[in-house]
Amino acid sequence: QQRALQSLELGLSVKGSGYNVFVAGLGGSDEAEKVVSLIEQLQCKASRATPQDHIFVHNFAEPVRPRHLSLKPGQAGQLQTGMSRWVSTLAREIPQLLDSDAHGERRQRLFSRYRRAEEQLFRRFGRKLQSTQLELVQIEDENGARRDVFCRIGDQLLPLEALKELPKDAKPKSSELKRFKKNHELALAELGKIQRKARALGLRLISQIQTMDGTVVEEVVRSLTLALAEEVGADMELAGWLGDCAGYANTHPQLFLRTDSVGDEDEEDTSKAPYGLEVFEVNVVRSTDQHPDGSTVFEQHPNYSNLFGAVERHILRQGGGKTHLAVRPGSLLDADGGYMVLNARDIFRETEVWRALKRTLQTGRLEIHALEAISPLGVTGVRPASIPLDIKLVLVGSAE
Repeated sequence: QQRALQSLELGLSVKGSGYNVFVAGLGGSDEAEKVVSLIEQLQCKASRATPQDHIFVHNFAEPVRPRHLSLKPGQAGQLQTGMSRWVSTLAREIPQLLDSDAHGERRQRLFSRYRRAEEQLFRRFGRKLQSTQLELVQIEDENGARRDVFCRIGDQLLPLEALKELPKDAKPKSSELKRFKKNHELALAELGKIQRKARALGLRLISQIQTMDGTVVEEVVRSLTLALAEEVGADMELAGWLGDCAGYANTHPQLFLRTDSVGDEDEEDTSKAPYGLEVFEVNVVRSTDQHPDGSTVFEQHPNYSNLFGAVERHILRQGGGKTHLAVRPGSLLDADGGYMVLNARDIFRETEVWRALKRTLQTGRLEIHALEAISPLGVTGVRPASIPLDIKLVLVGSAE
């Protein structure tokens, strides 16, 4: 018994990748539980590296590749709380800035400039049409307002197709009808060009409003982000992600408004953010608050998702901004910095699980995704970044 304990202690204490332990000969149906108890007795001697916190966050550059960050022990909870406070503070501050009288006046001046430019385009075009007995008109129907070109016959404005229905004494001659038709076709083509120019003016207006809104909120976003980075002791990688959050907030300040309407009702949907506030949420997949260093984990049901984790499809269906929140860890990550105990017979029954486990031990990287070979729903298309993993595997089996 003593020699066996010494051998187990030696196996557990050997540092470096590739050194794992196989235990055989204990007997009984509770072999794995016995090994867990022995490891916990020996842990004080066979010290392991202090595990880190692990989180997944939104990848602003490639949302289908959720970004992984390794943090210091306890830092994940601080960041999660800090980001929640960051969002709630911006949701309070930004509406006040954008609803201020001074900012409203600047926006209104932009709208007025746009409307004058648009009106000038169509007014100039309308004057040009008058020399050809055509008029630019605005029609209201069930689809809203639209512009069209009508023909002037005396005091009447009529669509081209109505000229043929006029009484014989009021109907233009055949040569005049041909001239009307030709001029009408040219006028419609030019009207299309004018409308595209007006559309371009509108898009430019939206861009200018977004820039103006971003400038107004930039200072408050910057100061809050710097304060949060200092509070949680952010390293370069975490500071980079916080910078991405600040950039997204600056370019999409409407996310923080209490209502969906921002400014004038004429603004287009193109000004809306592709994702909502969920992109700022932090998915803590392992925290040393719940899993202290030296954890020994025994997985009783080591199927693929229980061991490696999964990407939850019901969360993916809620939108691309929640992709990082769909990542669910498995028991391997719970054992990071500690020991993973498994029954050998359970592992060898699952060929794909055994292959993936060997690959994880060899590379020291944990990949979380749906396993195509055993998933009836197929590939999700989401590939979270791999996680650095430091575990020692203890397989429990028989000598046969």
